[in-house]
Amino acid sequence: MIVATRDSSEKSKAVADFVGDGVGDQEEIYAAMQALPPAGGTVTLNAGSGGQITSNASSTDVTGNLIVNGELAPGASPGLFIVAGNVTLSVGDIFSVEVNGSATAGSDFDQLVVTGTVTLGNATLNAIGTIAAGSVPIVVINNDGVDAVNGRFNGLLEGDTVVINGIPFKISYIGGTGNDVVLIGNLPPTITAIANQTTTMG
Repeated sequence: MIVATRDSSEKSKAVADFVGDGVGDQEEIYAAMQALPPAGGTVTLNAGSGGQITSNASSTDVTGNLIVNGELAPGASPGLFIVAGNVTLSVGDIFSVEVNGSATAGSDFDQLVVTGTVTLGNATLNAIGTIAAGSVPIVVINNDGVDAVNGRFNGLLEGDTVVINGIPFKISYIGGTGNDVVLIGNLPPTITAIANQTTTMG
């Protein structure tokens, strides 16, 4: 299924199964998702200013593959977005996550849950939120199984710093169970004082 937004190109609209009108484009996006056959399929979102995929509820199940040509945001406020299939982002796409805390996925921070493959393709990570401390690892992409994440976010290598609300985090593409995208609190090292020792030479 192909979804075009109001300001997608005329060529994109001509081949689209669903075309948004600029008002509530989420309705067209979810209609495409629900129109997939029970065995699954692929939803492709063509670029445009209305091209944001975001969950309407605390949990959204999508059976099929998702190709993003725009923005993927698991929640308008922290939420879960569950894809029973592959997720593919590429250069120019945006993955937006809101991190207000670290306790619970879907309520304190956004999380994308994928049961297929994850391809980041040099997309841009847009991480925002009101989190006040970064002591607990935050899994923003929960990649099931043992398959590795393909690619990385633009400008962010393994261990690079992502700042949210002034709090530094290190990003890992091999975090969680070994293949999740995780933000890890970049805490200063702990310094332990050593008591003075006196040695008598005789």
